[in-house]
Amino acid sequence: GLLKEMAQLFREDIGGRLVAIEAALAAGNLDGIAQEAHAIKGAAGAVGARRLQSFTQEIERGAREKVFGGAAERIASLKPAFDEAAAALDEEAKG
Repeated sequence: GLLKEMAQLFREDIGGRLVAIEAALAAGNLDGIAQEAHAIKGAAGAVGARRLQSFTQEIERGAREKVFGGAAERIASLKPAFDEAAAALDEEAKG
């Protein structure tokens, strides 16, 4: 019950945030990138998704410091890390 609900909420929240961070990247909005990365980092940490958390920590730091070479590649790496974390949560929810 609870794990299944957490997995669903994680998918919905982070899925929307991935779209938002890509839009911020396309607009050159470093503040938006940092904000979305921070939110994803927190959610990832809450469910133990360390790889996703690490990636978003790097992205957030780069955006805040305005030193952001390779931003597109880093942000593109979020989707596979998210998929991996969501699949792990789904497995946990199955028991």
